[in-house]
Amino acid sequence: MKFTIGLPITKVRFLDETLKSIENQSFDDYEVIIRNNGPTENERKDIKTACSTFLEKSNAQYYENTEHLNISVNFNKILEKAHGKYLTILSDDDIIQPDFLEKFNHLIEKYPLVNIFHCRVKRINENNQLIDFTENCPEYESLADFVYHRLVGNRTLYLSDFVYSTEKLKEINGFVVFPYGWGIDDVTWCKLGINGLGFTSNVLLNYRVSTLNFTNNRNTVLLRIKDLDLIKEEYEKIILSPDFIKSNIYPIDFLLNKNVERIERSRIDIIVSFIKSSNLLQSLLFYFKSTKYRKYFFRSINKAMVKKVFINL
Repeated sequence: MKFTIGLPITKVRFLDETLKSIENQSFDDYEVIIRNNGPTENERKDIKTACSTFLEKSNAQYYENTEHLNISVNFNKILEKAHGKYLTILSDDDIIQPDFLEKFNHLIEKYPLVNIFHCRVKRINENNQLIDFTENCPEYESLADFVYHRLVGNRTLYLSDFVYSTEKLKEINGFVVFPYGWGIDDVTWCKLGINGLGFTSNVLLNYRVSTLNFTNNRNTVLLRIKDLDLIKEEYEKIILSPDFIKSNIYPIDFLLNKNVERIERSRIDIIVSFIKSSNLLQSLLFYFKSTKYRKYFFRSINKAMVKKVFINL
């Protein structure tokens, strides 16, 4: 088996489009592992009904959680069951192009020593309307270059635009485990990228920007901020690791400082997003609940107000 497509499902609104995009793959040497991770029993029933046609397929496995699992735990349960040499995990509202697996297979054959690959992404909204495209990258990139560009904001990454060696992911004990799961892909991709990263400029994924996603959900703001501290620590470990230093061309102190700056920006951006989507009472409640991050609050208010003024001009 060449590929495993993991599908952790928490909602059904766009699931049919995702399932059809999997079914329409031109490369047929793959299996699908579905993990029904609905937050409630009724939602799990709806999910099972929505993917009922896949339950009859010979290349599909279906598992249903009895309780809603942490993202890291759920992803690693998919990894445990994977038979494919390479794995990709899709969100339940994204769409892969018919030649997604085929194009990645070509890239894998071209770079046999590389353990992780990614593609260019088309971002769409909840109405399938085009928002924009992610940046182009070199076909091959060292881990040091990838980390540098990630820290300075030149590398956009998601979950479903990456394909990686199942064996190597198991060797590093699977996806990194964070309490709430935000940013586990970011850190895991770097851990897998010690031999560099492959990239195809083909736009193979439609990533849906939706308020239903964990990343864009106002209710998860504190959870995401807490995970940022862990992302910062994991990046520090990667930058200071002997394997990274062997091929690194950038000053270590420079990268460590950029790592701190990126986390600071991310904290402010998350709070800005929260303030813009909240009323005054919700914003004040956040301020009083988040004593550790209170120093970012007023900086975020200023940034949110500036953005609002320019948008209204």
